[in-house]
Amino acid sequence: MSIVEDTSASQSDFADLERARQMDRHYYVIQGAILLYRDNPVRVIDLDGPNGNVTIKMLSDGNVLNVSREELVHSIPKENDRVRVVFGRLEGHDGQIIGIDGIEAIVQIDGPDKDIHIMNKNLVVTI
Repeated sequence: MSIVEDTSASQSDFADLERARQMDRHYYVIQGAILLYRDNPVRVIDLDGPNGNVTIKMLSDGNVLNVSREELVHSIPKENDRVRVVFGRLEGHDGQIIGIDGIEAIVQIDGPDKDIHIMNKNLVVTI
């Protein structure tokens, strides 16, 4: 296990976050993500890219709904959550949050080395 330390990580993450928002303000809407719909936690089941509709499953009662991406809100992951990086150089990697420090998440990335990365918590979603 190694800790990957980048002295400009916070600045780099803020730049990544801004690029993500400029490219797609709903960059965090990915299949399998746990997000919020009307303040209720939901899991994204399927994406219909061209028209922006998303099939979600309500975690409270299991109901399945079709909603617009516009109606989904990023849910900030918590310590011990399983997460996926949704933007930046580690995009697509899964891991676990082992700590939170302000706006930063300390994420142990899955893999044989179990590297630890510090990144903006808005760049990961709970899965």
